[in-house]
Amino acid sequence: RRVLFRSGGGAAGADDRPRPAALARRWTGTILVHGDSVPLALDIPVSGSARARLGSQPEAALAVRIQDEQDGRMTARFEGEILGADAAGPFAAGSHPVVLTLRLRGNALTGWASVLTTRQLMYGAVSYRVEMAPHE
Repeated sequence: RRVLFRSGGGAAGADDRPRPAALARRWTGTILVHGDSVPLALDIPVSGSARARLGSQPEAALAVRIQDEQDGRMTARFEGEILGADAAGPFAAGSHPVVLTLRLRGNALTGWASVLTTRQLMYGAVSYRVEMAPHE
């Protein structure tokens, strides 16, 4: 049984192991939503607290879990708001868990951001493409 996010360390669900140098850096890029894009920045140190910033929203704690060091696969979770045209409308407004599933491909970090709605009468997820590069 594999646990994606567990309690402990800094952010709830953070992995306590040191992060590989290839992933441990500042990343900037976008989440591609229907007809638009949202800026995303991740600050992933080798150890310690990781942070995420989604658009102009306040910086948030980022729980990082390395899935495969050799393959550069990771998952991460933070609280944020993404309201694409294909989201669940006004019932989905506000902060929700955002789960990133990313893989290092060359010098790019790509994958998906899934926004999980958990409000009463509104359960589900919408996923969007993520494309990131190291911040120089």
